Amino acid sequence: MIVFERREILVPLHLPDGVRELKVELRRDPLSGEQCRVTPRRPTVRLAGETRLQELPAEAGPCPLCPQHVHTLTPRLDPTVFAEPRLGRGEASLFPNLFPYGRWSAVIALTSAHLVSLEDYTAAHYADGLLLARDYAARLAEAGEGGPYVGVTQNHLPTAGGTLLHPHLQVQVDAEPNNFFHRVHDGLARHRAAHGTAFFDELIAEEERRGERFIGWRDDLALLVPFAPRGFAEVWMVFPRLRSLDDLTEVRARALATEIVTVLGVYRDLGWNAFNLALTADERPGSDLPLWCRLVLRGRFGPFARSDVSFHEKLFEELSTSVAPEVTAERVRLAHRA
Repeated sequence: MIVFERREILVPLHLPDGVRELKVELRRDPLSGEQCRVTPRRPTVRLAGETRLQELPAEAGPCPLCPQHVHTLTPRLDPTVFAEPRLGRGEASLFPNLFPYGRWSAVIALTSAHLVSLEDYTAAHYADGLLLARDYAARLAEAGEGGPYVGVTQNHLPTAGGTLLHPHLQVQVDAEPNNFFHRVHDGLARHRAAHGTAFFDELIAEEERRGERFIGWRDDLALLVPFAPRGFAEVWMVFPRLRSLDDLTEVRARALATEIVTVLGVYRDLGWNAFNLALTADERPGSDLPLWCRLVLRGRFGPFARSDVSFHEKLFEELSTSVAPEVTAERVRLAHRA
């Protein structure tokens, strides 16, 4: 049974023209138990101004992800596992991360273009990148390397944590779980012990029944917005029957890539230009974690950029968002159906 726990706090504001009452919602994530604070004072929030990146900020030295530099400025893949120095598909190229997070840490240059705005991304860009990540993890598994914890991530622009402007994904294949996998595993295990069912099967069925935050299906890919988001305008894409990146066929990669680009279009229309993406898999036998992709908006990159992370997130360890998840779901639902 999925419980959507929420509590309202009514806040009277004594203004010069009278008293106005605002509502703050405290929501609890049904998987992790963590609290989220929703303050929907600006449900139609949209930033004014240009979102397309028209000018290059100053950069130190040549970009190692540009096609003309990849073969001279990036390391080659470990020759004990890979016969070729790099993996390639379409415009995408995969090679070891110059600043690794673990033993098997790779980067995928997604595009040949150095500077890409949200409207410039295509489904082919993401499909090729995701399939390269799949092939990388599969080759490691064949060689008895890597591990069951797989993450494919993206920091688009510096306000999302990107250190290079050139669009790229990171691939991490680990033998040990990070904090995310620990937290999710604990939540999935609690649900299985209490109800004898897989959490995501119940969640998707319940969200589809309610309809408030459910966006729709694309083949076997479910799209929804979380009840208690960890970021602004967060969107989930879940393959409930899949457990491994190896299950990501070309058709499925294209479906996921198409929906990623759809969500980026919504972000662009809201007037934002930076985001994070994470596709995660726990490939241990018996895992209840499905192949799960999440996108979230980050602070807009440009003159006088403001971080979206305040004391509330960084020091109080609690998300605060001014747009209700149900509003985000309606926006993405319209784009998904278009």
